Order: sequence, then structure tokens, then C-alpha cells
Amino acid sequence: MATMSGTTKKTVRSKRNPGDFEQLRVASNTHGISLDEVVRRRKNVEAARKSRRDREARTEQLAKRLEQLKAELQKAEAEVLDMEKSVAYYKGYVEAMERGMFNPGVWDGAYNGASMSRQ
Repeated sequence: MATMSGTTKKTVRSKRNPGDFEQLRVASNTHGISLDEVVRRRKNVEAARKSRRDREARTEQLAKRLEQLKAELQKAEAEVLDMEKSVAYYKGYVEAMERGMFNPGVWDGAYNGASMSRQ
């Protein structure tokens, strides 16, 4: 604290601009508000900016995660489709065996109600 002609004034320095405290002192005298009030408002503004930056960073992080999950979903859906094709193939194979119509040279592997090719 510095004492000037019987009044006490706080000198607060901003991290961005070390000479900033003079502007704060002038603002506090000009507008009839205390220096503490000016400092409090500035801290609130900085806290709001930090909160906004953090929120935006979190939003970006969530967007990246969403893209990863979408890619994983597409991969899983492709695997499911491949498995369904395999199941259909083997289902037709089993049906052909059950009907006694299985001939390894005739079976074409397509399943449309146990379709068979003719030789």
C-alpha cells in the first residue's frame, strides 16, 4: 500500500500489463467506485473468460469423442452385416443338408430359401 496525502490507495498490477494499476486508480476515482470494486469486476470478467474457454475446450473434446464413437459404430455395423451374411450362408447350407439336397459341387452358397445352382 502506498499512502498519499492522508489517503490509502492500493496498487494492483495485472499479469498482462504491469502498468495497468494506474488505469484502475484513475477509473476508480473518475467513476466514484472503489479500487476494490474495479479489481473485483476485473477478476469476475477474467473468471468468465476462463470459464468460457474451458467450456469451449470441453465442447471440442466432446465433438472429437462423438466422431470417434460414430466411426466405431460404423465399424460395428459393418461387422454385423458381415456376420449376418455369414449366418445366412450357413443357414442355407444347413437347410440344404437337412433336405438331403446337398451336393458340394452344386452348392453355390447363396441363401434365398436354399437356392441351388443346376449343373
